[in-house]
Amino acid sequence: MTPEEIQDLLKQTLGELKTEILSEVDKKNAGLASSLSKEIKKLTTTSPLESDEEPKGNLSLKALQQQISDLQTQLREKDEQAYNAKRSEAVSKAISKSNVLNQSTLHKLYMMENSSQLKEENGNWFVERNGQVLSLEESLKNYLNSDDGKLFLPPSGVNGSSSQETKVTAANPNTKVSAADALFDSISNL
Repeated sequence: MTPEEIQDLLKQTLGELKTEILSEVDKKNAGLASSLSKEIKKLTTTSPLESDEEPKGNLSLKALQQQISDLQTQLREKDEQAYNAKRSEAVSKAISKSNVLNQSTLHKLYMMENSSQLKEENGNWFVERNGQVLSLEESLKNYLNSDDGKLFLPPSGVNGSSSQETKVTAANPNTKVSAADALFDSISNL
């Protein structure tokens, strides 16, 4: 046998083997295709409500929606905290401008009574109460003039509740002081 004859024989044998393998693959694929089509028909005939498991796409979608909801809640909380801090800072600044005693207690009391009525507009703070709108400074001034607010004002120079406030007058060296006046001045300065 010549090499050409051997090649022809191999080509013929390989060709027959190839056709035989392809026919077997076609048979197997046909069986697989029919079984897959049966499975698809089964899946399409059952409704999604009957299945116990949800598709993975729906679960991941629900997880993402939950994460978005959680992030939105956190953002709202942070915005509210920032607004509360800004409001508290504005009240602190207004209190520090006034000459009051115990500023921290006044701040707490004023915030308890007015925090829900404090509103910000263009960087300015206002108190809206009973349809009346006052600036924060005016509202604080009105509060300090009230009976509750007077507790935070510094005491006047008056000694006691029945005494009258006296004004200091310049002493005149040419004036003679009587003994009664000298005695009264020394007793009142005790």
